[in-house]
Amino acid sequence: MFNCSSEDSSNDNDPNNGNGGDVLKSVKTYSSGILQSIMEFEYNSYGDIVQQNYTDGYGETVEAEFFYDENNKLTHFTEVYTDAWGDVTNEINEFTFEGELITQICIEETEEDGDVYNDKIVFTYNGNGFATMIEHYSRDLAEDSDCSTLEYVDTTELIDYNLDGNMTQYQNDSFTFFGELYYTYTYDDKNHPYKNVEPEAYRKILGYSTNNNIVQNVEFDLNTDEQEGSTSYEYEYNENDFPTKCTKTYTNGSLSQETVIRFEYY
Repeated sequence: MFNCSSEDSSNDNDPNNGNGGDVLKSVKTYSSGILQSIMEFEYNSYGDIVQQNYTDGYGETVEAEFFYDENNKLTHFTEVYTDAWGDVTNEINEFTFEGELITQICIEETEEDGDVYNDKIVFTYNGNGFATMIEHYSRDLAEDSDCSTLEYVDTTELIDYNLDGNMTQYQNDSFTFFGELYYTYTYDDKNHPYKNVEPEAYRKILGYSTNNNIVQNVEFDLNTDEQEGSTSYEYEYNENDFPTKCTKTYTNGSLSQETVIRFEYY
């Protein structure tokens, strides 16, 4: 399914057609040399994503399939999540657009026991077209709700960007093990691995940079502004300045953890 594309650049099935080369094929994450997870990508003849499949070392899988209308505009995607015990959850995610930007995702989720829930995510953008606020609503049983009737916002993500379109600060109002945190980021000047993943509207709702690569992020206590931890990133690049390997090191006091991420391209 994920063989390298033909050397003939006129091949209609080559995802690099019109995308400038180096289209993301897989992302593999390792810890202590052991493969922890793999994400794989497939594209249609226009170079737009049609499949995104995730598998981790615990047996969990997520299979996402993307659908387009007759004008090749992204309309929705389906997602099949299988947990480590084999229970399956199915989702249908419908997009609402304003111009070329996705402003809402309406989600219908069917669980293993047959219960059906409605949920939604709402995106707010700045003048440069980057998502600055992402609101996740609290789901409800489909028999009692639809996407338009959901009113309670469960969590909110707030994002700031620099002029290059890179995320400089991120805040999520959910409570973590380390308390309420916000994060700041600095970058290299190389190409982000998702840079050529199309359509652009899909990249914009991911909530992270699609221009350059994070070299450091620092986490702070939201209430005191005291630093809690930091993560450094070291990269190896190919001849086109796309990362092929990232060594990610998280430090929090005496706690330190290293993760290696490898990127493969079509």
